[in-house]
Amino acid sequence: FQQSAQASLQEKEQELLQPILEKAQNAIDVVAEKGKYTYILDSSSGFILYSKDSEDILEKVKLALKI
Repeated sequence: FQQSAQASLQEKEQELLQPILEKAQNAIDVVAEKGKYTYILDSSSGFILYSKDSEDILEKVKLALKI
């Protein structure tokens, strides 16, 4: 019963948090675009909250490494 109750609680928590997280992410996106930021990091977790579309340099790195 405890596992079921805990799972139900987590599901409800996620359901309630989702609109808040979406609103926060939208605000971050607006600030990032206006400020012309390339990356915005969450300093408490190290997660990237925003990253501007950028060039994938993998092929250039492979070429430089001759692989």
